[in-house]
Amino acid sequence: MNLKKIALFALLLAVTSVTAASAATYHTPTWGADYTCTYTNPPYPSVDGLSTWVLQSTQFVNNDPIYRTIEYYDASYGTENRKATFAKPVNTYSGTTVLFTTWEFTINPYGPQCKKTDVYGGGQVIYFNNCTDGHTRRCQRLY
Repeated sequence: MNLKKIALFALLLAVTSVTAASAATYHTPTWGADYTCTYTNPPYPSVDGLSTWVLQSTQFVNNDPIYRTIEYYDASYGTENRKATFAKPVNTYSGTTVLFTTWEFTINPYGPQCKKTDVYGGGQVIYFNNCTDGHTRRCQRLY
């Protein structure tokens, strides 16, 4: 009888662990918040200044979210906007704590793509790295 209880407990623990692992929490930008961004080698017409990502839709592929957004940003001639996507999230952990989430960020429809976009602090800071056009960007949430 005790062996059955132990086996049942082990099975329940395994199912709970799998369920917890599939319900990952990701660091995302704070949708609708203003960020101040600085570039290295900015792509035209982008300039250092403000960016805001407004969430348009969420889709799930293999339980991972894909966020489709409109980014409003400072351009050399004023304010501009573009479609952008955050996809393929991968968390980096310290123990059980998520330190940051790495995303593939794509300016739609044809790029560029930043394959190592790291979001820290629940969206407080975003680093855009490994971009196909050679630029990098750092954005800090204003509030």
